Amino acid sequence: MRTPGYRGGGVVRLAGLSLVVLLVAGACTDEVPEGDSGTSAAVSSTTAATTASATTALPPSTTTVQSTTTSTVPPWVHLHDPGMPPVLLALAPGGPEPMTSVCLEIAAGGSAGTDEAWVAMELADAFRLIGVDVVAGVCDATLSITLTGERTSANYMGIGTNSRECWSGYRISGEAVLSVGNDTRKTWTVDGEMPPPNSTTACPDETDPIGFGRWGGMFLEMFFDMFGGVGQLAWTAAWDNGVCRDGTTVPTEVEVQALASLVAANRYHGILEWIKDCVPQGDESREALLPIVPYLIAHLDTWSRNTLEWISGESFNLPGEVVTDAATRREQHDWWVWWEAQQG
Repeated sequence: MRTPGYRGGGVVRLAGLSLVVLLVAGACTDEVPEGDSGTSAAVSSTTAATTASATTALPPSTTTVQSTTTSTVPPWVHLHDPGMPPVLLALAPGGPEPMTSVCLEIAAGGSAGTDEAWVAMELADAFRLIGVDVVAGVCDATLSITLTGERTSANYMGIGTNSRECWSGYRISGEAVLSVGNDTRKTWTVDGEMPPPNSTTACPDETDPIGFGRWGGMFLEMFFDMFGGVGQLAWTAAWDNGVCRDGTTVPTEVEVQALASLVAANRYHGILEWIKDCVPQGDESREALLPIVPYLIAHLDTWSRNTLEWISGESFNLPGEVVTDAATRREQHDWWVWWEAQQG
């Protein structure tokens, strides 16, 4: 197994461009290689459906937390995890149908040294969050995934050095096929590329893997189509990256229950980034997200504080206050008083 990622040299500038194409398997990690220009570039994602839609069962709301004012134990200490709502896979023509297990078939290879086990681990984590086990052998559905790519190169000139060829660009493609028995239900694809940048802080070679995040858009669409908004949130939490889909709307009651459960399970950094970047601004969104407030209070840190302030429009963080356990408890108390006031 290859270790993902690479290391390169100092800042250099483009001296001349030559394009070399090689067959590369998809990446094994969502870490963006240093030569791939910082933040993850948007990659277009298309979906070819044979007949499928995603639905989520609507259980009774369980996110309301009872107010506790008489106990000496802070009420946010022993909150009940509402649990992830049950999810159903809508399988035409007779769906929705339960899905409790999935088999993964991942094909990757080539000179980039893609780690298939890493891809499987990321996917298994997201499936586990919504109660779907990744198994070998007999399963409810099978996902067949193919990830390929090729690195492109350019010649770069460093200060006081000779020209050097660096493989800092890429082209990728990917396909995920969902099947039940011999019936293919849906296919997702992704294609994207980034030419070598004009300058680079690293010099990957032709065997360095392309970052797993380049295929992330395809997997986001896959989880959303299979399980609706809850699937989208599960993938966001597993990948720890708040990626917005086109047409993101105010979270539904079921999605808010999933959000509360993910925060309660301490799987919330990517989720809170998703709320900040993707949930539409406005009173409707803020009111819809109130049920997650107690769980944000229980896990108070910089991330959850920012989300509390986004939801409430309030701040109980005293400027210049030293972060101590006592200061955190004081702030948690203030937030809890605010939340109780919203229940009236």
